[in-house]
Amino acid sequence: MRLLSFTAILSGSATFSAVMAMSQEDRGAAIRSAIDRQLAALRTENLSRAYGYVSRNIRGQLGSAQLFAQLMRQGFPMAWDVRRVGYLPLRCRDGLVQQRVTIRDSAGRTHVLEYDMAEEADGWKIDGLRTLPLTGLEHPGKSAARDG
Repeated sequence: MRLLSFTAILSGSATFSAVMAMSQEDRGAAIRSAIDRQLAALRTENLSRAYGYVSRNIRGQLGSAQLFAQLMRQGFPMAWDVRRVGYLPLRCRDGLVQQRVTIRDSAGRTHVLEYDMAEEADGWKIDGLRTLPLTGLEHPGKSAARDG
């Protein structure tokens, strides 16, 4: 009887682990999709659509798609000129979900952006963005690249 109980516990743990791994994959896919869609909207100058991928917190601070576009043009010009996108592993630190992204622009320069993500009722939204240096990245060889 003890063997059966132990087997049932192991089986339950394995199922829970598989569900958690699948959940992490789904979350990563949803986050990558939100970033991809915002980059596509910026590329086509669809400001209201790009602004729609920003969290309520950021929308409250900026107030309009025009101010968002101004901030993005000044601080993140590479986001308007994407030729290739790569995704590093999703990170969770101190309750914050972060996605690091490599972007190659039309001049062939590579940039690294780190997105803070927030889960809202209608999906994952971008809640912060910063540039990072190319050196010292975690897992630089493990990325999922997409042409933009």
